[in-house]
Amino acid sequence: MFWSHMNRDIEILVQRCETCQRHKYQQPKEPHMAHSKPVGLWRKVRTDLFQLAGRDYLVIMDYQSNYPEFALLSDTTGKQ
Repeated sequence: MFWSHMNRDIEILVQRCETCQRHKYQQPKEPHMAHSKPVGLWRKVRTDLFQLAGRDYLVIMDYQSNYPEFALLSDTTGKQ
């Protein structure tokens, strides 16, 4: 079963439910971990995978400049 704005309605219901609030899971906060500053361009990068219009991409971003590079992936099965 699904209806328009179902997620919002469920969130509101749970927020108003005393039993739900009393027993909800409280995830502990993660300690902040500072990253060291890179000593040059492309010495430290961050990566991610994403889909857009049914196609798979890899993004690599330089920590210092925040410059991104994108690559279209032809296969994401790992069988090669």
